[in-house]
Amino acid sequence: MTSTDADPSNAQPTPDNIFDTGILGNGQSKQIKFDKEGTYNYFCAIHPYMRGTVTVTS
Repeated sequence: MTSTDADPSNAQPTPDNIFDTGILGNGQSKQIKFDKEGTYNYFCAIHPYMRGTVTVTS
């Protein structure tokens, strides 16, 4: 994930806590490795209306 917003943001899973990017400023990034296929929902704890999905395939 790379933050491109002027405001700080982060990505946290819902609700299984598989990853947490921590707070990312504009231009900062965090690499996340997924070991299992699946669909992972996440949200920004700072801006809870910001949500997304990561789909992992082999």
